[in-house]
Amino acid sequence: MEPKTFDELNLDGRLKEYLQTMDLKPLSPVEANAIPFLLEKKGVVVVSPTGTGKTFSYVLPIVNDLITEEKDGTIAVVVVPTAVLGYQVQTVLRQFLEGLKLRKRAVFFTSPSQIHTCQKSPSIALVTPTLFKELRKGLDLKNLSRIIFDEGDMMLFDGFMQELTDACNSFPNAQKSFFSASLAEQYLTGVKKMCKADKVTDLSFGKVNGNNIKHILVDRRGFDSAQSLVKLLESDYCKDGQGIIFASSKEAVFEASKALKTAGIDYIFLTGSLDKKDIEKNVKAFQRGEKKILLASDYASRGLDLPAVNFVISYDLPKMNDYYFHRAGRTGRFDRPGTSYVLYSPEDQTKVRNLQRRGAGFTFMAIKKDGVSEVNSKPRSKFEKGNHQEEYITKAINKAKYKYPKGKVKPGYKKKIKTAIAIAKNKHKKKIIRTNLSKKDMTHGV
Repeated sequence: MEPKTFDELNLDGRLKEYLQTMDLKPLSPVEANAIPFLLEKKGVVVVSPTGTGKTFSYVLPIVNDLITEEKDGTIAVVVVPTAVLGYQVQTVLRQFLEGLKLRKRAVFFTSPSQIHTCQKSPSIALVTPTLFKELRKGLDLKNLSRIIFDEGDMMLFDGFMQELTDACNSFPNAQKSFFSASLAEQYLTGVKKMCKADKVTDLSFGKVNGNNIKHILVDRRGFDSAQSLVKLLESDYCKDGQGIIFASSKEAVFEASKALKTAGIDYIFLTGSLDKKDIEKNVKAFQRGEKKILLASDYASRGLDLPAVNFVISYDLPKMNDYYFHRAGRTGRFDRPGTSYVLYSPEDQTKVRNLQRRGAGFTFMAIKKDGVSEVNSKPRSKFEKGNHQEEYITKAINKAKYKYPKGKVKPGYKKKIKTAIAIAKNKHKKKIIRTNLSKKDMTHGV
């Protein structure tokens, strides 16, 4: 029987007492499934939507080890895809260590020299995949018992499968666990084998985001991205909330930044070019509510946990579908309602269709001269209508060719093909007219 509360877990009494001082909800399905296995020093592969408790699932067993086991050196290593996530997990761990008055350290290492010059090994080390191999050169790892891969899917997407495999093979006696918001079928077998996992828990049900996140396409035709961004932020939908704007390139970040400055909208930056102090400073300022808007690159979408975020805005769509879902997952944390807006133009339709296949159930809005309004259905673009028409023409051509197979072309063949195309176009035109008459006002901006 799965535990329902933190008090039902097999944790040390001191840790249970400390948890009671925190405003915690009952265990999430992820925590109820993963924590008991980790406490037994078993490896798990956990796939679950963003904001469902994956970090707590491995942090509590690590902290419990530090309370109940007196061992020297580093006992746990957490591997993360980005510095933003590394600093964030370090903050969570330090909160527990300080709250429990444990004389232990959790350190996020960002360079080989930081590792090589480390005077005393921290109990918990955090690194990105490229630095894992450096740990042997500076830390005492003889008692290493846990290796955690957090946001593992992002590390796989970035091509670090070999680094993760090498990390696992370097410490055969350490328990390995892999936490991810998504995991494609082609990776699952390899990850399970790599970690020698005792259990695979997939609570994603094919989704990277939970049902509490609303996905909205915002049609910006007639306006550029910068104008659309400002109109959306100044609308009733966003003006009173705290939100993150994501852009996929330096140019897009600069463009969005310029638009915000021109409109007098106060914001803060979070990009991969910032140093450690600036990242921590900006994240804390946003967490404290000193700034309502955070402008970030996709770098920041991986694992950033800011519970108060009401909405995210995709200034443009990322190159990879999974990055969109990680963007959206920065809102709606722990079952809170959240909204993911996408500034949409007709050239984005292929990406949008792919996102819909992955579970993004979009509703629709449109940028207007006087602001932003909801609409009943997705706008049809000329490109989409052209494609639909091409299907009719292709069918007509194929039908005509079937009548006159190669080698048996009869007189008037080309004329018959042209006639078939004309008939198909005429039928398509009539169908559009009938549809528009019977379904008034189903589209907009056409």
